[in-house]
Amino acid sequence: MRRLFGAPVAMAFLVGCQAVTSTLRPPLAGEGEVYIYLQPLPKENGRLSFVPESAAVLLPDGSAAPLTVASGDPFVVGSASQRLLAWGRVNPGTYTRLAIKVKKATLTRPEGTAELLVAEEPAQVEAQVLVTHGKATVLWLTLDAERSFASTATFNPAFTAAPPSPSLPGLVGWASGPDEENVTVFDKHTRQVGQIIEISGDPQGLALDEVALKGYVALNGRDEVAVLDLLTGAAVSPIRLRPGDRPTDLGLTPDRLLLLSVNTGSSTVSFLDPVSQTEASRVQVGYEPRYLLIDRSGKRAYVCNRVSSSITVIDIVNRAVVGNIATEAAPVAAQLNRDGTRIYVVHAGSPFLTVYNVPAYTLATRAFVGLGAASLKIDPLTDLVYLGRSNTDQIDVYEPTTVLAVGSVEVPGGVSYMTIDDVENTLLAAVTGRSEVAVVDLTSRRVLAIVDGAGEPFRIALTGARR
Repeated sequence: MRRLFGAPVAMAFLVGCQAVTSTLRPPLAGEGEVYIYLQPLPKENGRLSFVPESAAVLLPDGSAAPLTVASGDPFVVGSASQRLLAWGRVNPGTYTRLAIKVKKATLTRPEGTAELLVAEEPAQVEAQVLVTHGKATVLWLTLDAERSFASTATFNPAFTAAPPSPSLPGLVGWASGPDEENVTVFDKHTRQVGQIIEISGDPQGLALDEVALKGYVALNGRDEVAVLDLLTGAAVSPIRLRPGDRPTDLGLTPDRLLLLSVNTGSSTVSFLDPVSQTEASRVQVGYEPRYLLIDRSGKRAYVCNRVSSSITVIDIVNRAVVGNIATEAAPVAAQLNRDGTRIYVVHAGSPFLTVYNVPAYTLATRAFVGLGAASLKIDPLTDLVYLGRSNTDQIDVYEPTTVLAVGSVEVPGGVSYMTIDDVENTLLAAVTGRSEVAVVDLTSRRVLAIVDGAGEPFRIALTGARR
């Protein structure tokens, strides 16, 4: 589910913390953040599940800074996915221990499920947690299931803590979280979160340059594009836009020479030079542009304009508008087929998926898919069309020529954005209303794992994404 901050830090430790629903997150004021992730354990321990009651980080003098415990399903030992166990804002400093209290645990045997007695005192975990002002610290927690059983009927949790393992440059995934004002950095192979980048200014669109080792984040609330080190998350000088631009989406050309920024506030697209980190030029597009698609050649860009109900076609080489496609109400996403001869469009205000011929941009077909379409992805290896919705917990799969449904993928919620990892042959889906990215195997069409992020994802970017 969506996890938002706001629980009072003065809440007494061990009373239990609950997530507070909010649409705004106040900025960090002299504080840092801590995120505690529970690591997956082998399947043979999958019979145990538990519900944490409270968590805290402790200073050497024993004083505790309480954290917010994650809500949702119980923690199942043996789950394939890493889970966020607790997080919170605390004062800067070096904390030397964690305290984790469990309120309920169950053990499943062949004859049924039994509730265990749990230790009254919180488990103490040795850990070095350095908290820095304005930064987030991630810690991985592992449950030692064997040491956690004092008897067959008692659960006395024993944990070990360690810093995250670094990811290789080619295995990096980012997910922006505008509501929480951060970017979740994860390993796309292990599907584990290794870093949370705190970044104020409503972070939305993303672009990654794995050669220059840079990440770009559209800051809708600051009229700029943040430039970050791909591996460390450290910020360098941002690319300034004009007041009121409110950038929403980003795209890097295949040759990495231009970064395109879709500016919702000014209804423009900026051409940014990644080397000089300046704006080279801009063009006017339709009203309320929100989505950008760059073709595989890097010569054309397509911008979905929600209020204008149109797609602006841009010549990237000459930095000029060369066409306009009148669409149905409120286009939200567009994708090209494998050979670039058709563009597929889904709409927030229409139950139809429309397909246009390229480069004539005439209507080729119109298929009824129902209301609620929110995202679209075409796999260039198969040309299969994946359609995510805001109102159903599944991704529908369509044959590209007839646009007939040929299957579906069950996911934890609605899907607002999708991308494909080329090496892993997986589709990554941003789940609406939850702080999760679902990782789907494209062969079996089953969810392999969930990346449990630090905010509802708006965009996902990968090194090695399939184009």
